[in-house]
Amino acid sequence: MLRYYANPLRDPDGAFEREVRSVAEQLNLTGSGIMICLGGDGTLLRAAKESAKLAIPVLGINYGDVGFLSAFGRDKLRAGLTAIARGAYETGNCPLLRYETDSGLSGLAFNELVLHRGAAALPLRLSAEIPGRGQLRYLGDGLIIATPIGSTAYSQNSGGPVIDTGVNALLLTPVCCGMPPRVVSDDSRITITVTGDVAALLSADGETLPELLHPGESVRLFKAAEFVQLIRLREQL
Repeated sequence: MLRYYANPLRDPDGAFEREVRSVAEQLNLTGSGIMICLGGDGTLLRAAKESAKLAIPVLGINYGDVGFLSAFGRDKLRAGLTAIARGAYETGNCPLLRYETDSGLSGLAFNELVLHRGAAALPLRLSAEIPGRGQLRYLGDGLIIATPIGSTAYSQNSGGPVIDTGVNALLLTPVCCGMPPRVVSDDSRITITVTGDVAALLSADGETLPELLHPGESVRLFKAAEFVQLIRLREQL
């Protein structure tokens, strides 16, 4: 069954979704087991995690400001869906981060999880424990833990390297900290603890989480069992 995930702010009257549904029906795609995401990268980040829970591929059609993760835009709608109907696409398996806090808050991140000081005037003190790597200490505005696909987002803007999506790695990028980024194996189980007096705000893929990480509390991060099957066309339209 074909599923849809749309951004109502971009398509308030549902006109674009109706257009996509019409073309998909004409191309006999309604029985395909994929999710079509209508929106920009922000919408696709949310849709990707939902598709991973369902274990189905996700196709991004850009209808927003930024469409780096999308397969094509609205102007290529018919040509793009025709390629999907012909099977002229491939899926790349993209890892997800799972996070768990001491309080029981847990979830998934496609790009990154960020610990940051928010509006606090004082810097954030953190420690990161990585098996086999010892303990790293950070004093600054925050810390980004990114997947390879997330290395081109907030992490890159904070001075982190770009990691090829085929590399099995996680990336720790400090924010205004004076320490270099650190690349670790994606089978690492990372524990981040607030060691100072300033609580850390948590955000996953740009969305602020409902709980703070208070002094002495930790969040654990590791590669999730779920993964995103991101659809890419084999040929450029």
